[in-house]
Amino acid sequence: KVTNARLCYETAHGYCEQRTAWISQLLANYYYKKGISESDLNKKSESLNIAMKNIHNVRIHFPTGFNSSSVTMSTLELETNLKANISK
Repeated sequence: KVTNARLCYETAHGYCEQRTAWISQLLANYYYKKGISESDLNKKSESLNIAMKNIHNVRIHFPTGFNSSSVTMSTLELETNLKANISK
């Protein structure tokens, strides 16, 4: 279990907690955007729930989360938006 991102390169296949979390971050961002643009309520709910599961995974593997970038919203922003949209 490698938590220092700089040490990712020293593991057998370059895996570490931060990289695992980054993949979940990207998936959460994807499913969030898919969910908010969906008109079918069942599909919308499904996408937002998948996004929330991925954000939960981010927090497990990289508790501080990620800042926003040109690729994704921040972890905190995604969490906030997901909670607001799921409760609707």
